[in-house]
Amino acid sequence: MFFGTHAKLPKIEDISVKLGDSTVDSVTVFKYLGITLDSRLTFSQHVEVIRKKSIPKMTTIARISQYVNEETIVYLYKSLILSQIKYGDIIYDGLSDKDSQFLQRLQNKCLKTLLHLDPLTSTVDVHVIAGIKTLKEGRVDHVCVQVYKGLNQLSTEVVNQMFTHVGTENDRITRSCTRQDLVPNSRLQINRRSIAYRGPVYYNNLPVETRQAPTLSTFKEMLAHNGERDTG
Repeated sequence: MFFGTHAKLPKIEDISVKLGDSTVDSVTVFKYLGITLDSRLTFSQHVEVIRKKSIPKMTTIARISQYVNEETIVYLYKSLILSQIKYGDIIYDGLSDKDSQFLQRLQNKCLKTLLHLDPLTSTVDVHVIAGIKTLKEGRVDHVCVQVYKGLNQLSTEVVNQMFTHVGTENDRITRSCTRQDLVPNSRLQINRRSIAYRGPVYYNNLPVETRQAPTLSTFKEMLAHNGERDTG
């Protein structure tokens, strides 16, 4: 499987890979560790997989929704549907706005159906009633946790080296850095969908007191109570 941009991929269509005397078949979509990858890393195929898995589960939960309380319904939703949406979300966080909005509409539909809410209930009200964050807010929190772990040498070597505090010998301060707390390792437009870029953008937007949390558990607790913030 080859990864590349829309402009570059056609240039390698005729390339073949051989292993010994056998030619390795090339594919454009491949599932790896539960994440459906496509050649351009748009994750659109992964979003479709999530949709196909979520709807039947929503239907199953809906059948018993009239016999259990709201708390149980939300618990079932989190366990059976939200858990699969969240799986690998820090990887596919750079998906298109269209797919991001599609996933949010999917969650809205599930919650409105299961909680018997008016179809016109706003996204904000739906999540207040359910007591959960929007999918984008959740993804931002998950990415910020990885950044915190990397900055504090609590993650793998790859993640630990991915992020850098301003003030250390490896810093690169540029005009594009809006705050001098953390500098993205990449500023190329094509890489702005990666966690290496988006992570610092999200993290720098957190309140100072949250970023200065003394422990990971405290950081997560403060994240859970943070208000709205820029997640673009």
